[in-house]
Amino acid sequence: QSVEAVNVELATETLRVDSLLRVVQVNGDAVLLHIEFQGRRSVPVMALRQLGYLSQLVITHGVGTKLRSAVLYTERYAGQNDIGAYRVEDGHGNVTLEWRYLPVLLWQMSGEEVLSIGRPALLPLISLTRPDELLAILPEVVKAVRREADEELRTRLFNGLLALASDEEVLKMIENLLAN
Repeated sequence: QSVEAVNVELATETLRVDSLLRVVQVNGDAVLLHIEFQGRRSVPVMALRQLGYLSQLVITHGVGTKLRSAVLYTERYAGQNDIGAYRVEDGHGNVTLEWRYLPVLLWQMSGEEVLSIGRPALLPLISLTRPDELLAILPEVVKAVRREADEELRTRLFNGLLALASDEEVLKMIENLLAN
């Protein structure tokens, strides 16, 4: 019906991701794994932040880059409406742009779920799982960290647990350490 000129200058900004790992899979394929940690507030909204991250990662690493992205929501109710799949259409029902990522609601997960994965590096994330189960599972988490043979890794795991835990959880961990 009408046409008008739109500003042709696009905003540029430096984006910094929380974590970017190159993962080589069993079949030999390398995949970039992008991880963001997010509380309740995100400006701009996470879907648009992810669009920026994903597009910049592809621009930086090339169109053929294999890429997986996840957002770990850490605070209660954070991300509860994030579906992780978004698209822009052209006005005729055709998809012009589509992007996806995995929203993970840590605050809804059981600490047991994370513990059962058996990966020591994930143990600090247990501090961000369902708070109603946390105090019951903390002794088992502390034992799992103590079993770690590498002293430096053990120290980093304890520091991670403490950094992500509430004061009440930290006191419980200290009580468990002293009791054992």
